[in-house]
Amino acid sequence: VDTVNGLTFVFTGFAPALSRLVETTLGEVNRFNSNLTLTRQSRFQRIVREVREDFNSYSEMPVSYALTDRSILLEAGAHSRAETLAALDDVTLTGAASSVGDLLLRLPMQLTALAMGNLDQDTAQYIVNHVAQGLELPPNVTYTHEQGEVRQNVPIVRVTGPVEVRIQNPRENDPNDVTVVTLLNGVSTIEGQVLL
Repeated sequence: VDTVNGLTFVFTGFAPALSRLVETTLGEVNRFNSNLTLTRQSRFQRIVREVREDFNSYSEMPVSYALTDRSILLEAGAHSRAETLAALDDVTLTGAASSVGDLLLRLPMQLTALAMGNLDQDTAQYIVNHVAQGLELPPNVTYTHEQGEVRQNVPIVRVTGPVEVRIQNPRENDPNDVTVVTLLNGVSTIEGQVLL
């Protein structure tokens, strides 16, 4: 699940097994979405505890945290560790179990698909159609015909002058320092990316 843009499935493997993989995956997703009591409270608590531990530990190198913080400043939809931890306090088993239906499936979505490899056209089309038609609306969710448009491009900040942000290394007693310098010149184009 990609909570910024929607729901993403990636199916990879040998072509003869892909159709079965898609059917099995959609079956499990639909089974989960249709039964809000499928996840035991003990499992939910364990997962919340693990997520909290992950967001409270800093086992990677400081440069990875600096790059993440830079992305939070420049890209829409990204959230800091502190914001995520604060939101985690409000997550309930029922809310988590119904989240895909409540936050995604009840709203209009646009399908985007890419098939690569030696997959023949008919198999690729079958997989895309099966995903598009195979997701079932959970019984507790009503589809809404809200007006609006599917966002196809993630907006970025248009910086009009120099910006300097200083934060401390999140790893205690770590002597490493990081400086990330990003030079922006508007929204990138294909030509610009190729030239650079």
